[in-house]
Amino acid sequence: MASKVAVIKGLPLEACPHLRNAIDRDRNYSIKAAKDDAFGPYVDHVNGVIELCRNDARVSYEQSLGHLETLQKTFVTLVQDENRLECYQRELDSTHVGHRESAKKNSLFGFIDAEHMLTKARKHLKGLIGKEVTVLTSTLETLRDFERSEYGVDNKHSVLSQQAQEKRWIGHAIGIVMILMIFGYGMGWIELAIAIGLMVLVGKGYLADYVEEQFKSNRVEELSNKIEALKKRIQSTEQRKRDLTVLMAEI
Repeated sequence: MASKVAVIKGLPLEACPHLRNAIDRDRNYSIKAAKDDAFGPYVDHVNGVIELCRNDARVSYEQSLGHLETLQKTFVTLVQDENRLECYQRELDSTHVGHRESAKKNSLFGFIDAEHMLTKARKHLKGLIGKEVTVLTSTLETLRDFERSEYGVDNKHSVLSQQAQEKRWIGHAIGIVMILMIFGYGMGWIELAIAIGLMVLVGKGYLADYVEEQFKSNRVEELSNKIEALKKRIQSTEQRKRDLTVLMAEI
């Protein structure tokens, strides 16, 4: 009724939103308006209002599509797993077929239908984002468990390495004492042989400890690098999860 009054008054711009609402409630309203005798003398106004509605619907559709495509591009950049990304991309592509075909009609109803389909596409995208957030949450739990286990091994090897270092210093001390005994006091052949034997034993123990300490030091360094890389991966995953959560809130 409001659209009819506006058309009769020669105010098509004011009639447009009223007519659009009427058409949204009942698509046949545009047909009724075209056949309505009250609109007879104002058929050009009616057609003008319908054309304005079509343009409004087109602009609204294009804006909604642009926003959705921006969200999708952002989503795709946040998915690093190629297999999941390929699956997501197929699903996203399938949601665009219907609304594009509807928009090609270049009609009022075509654009209205296309925008309704975009609403479903947005909901589908939101579902995919939620799925990826769930995957990342599970991944983070696994990474943190692995970090804790590796960090425990790192600490254990650090303790063992420290113990080996202490044993090495003890070996140094014993060796120094033996040298002082040899050169500081007169020794017979028997005492000298015993001292040399002890030094050989100490030297062998020292060499074994040194080799073991070097191995453990290398292992500790390897684990430390591994843990550092793991921490960076955790931080990156956490950031992507936060970004996806923000993105989901925008839909």
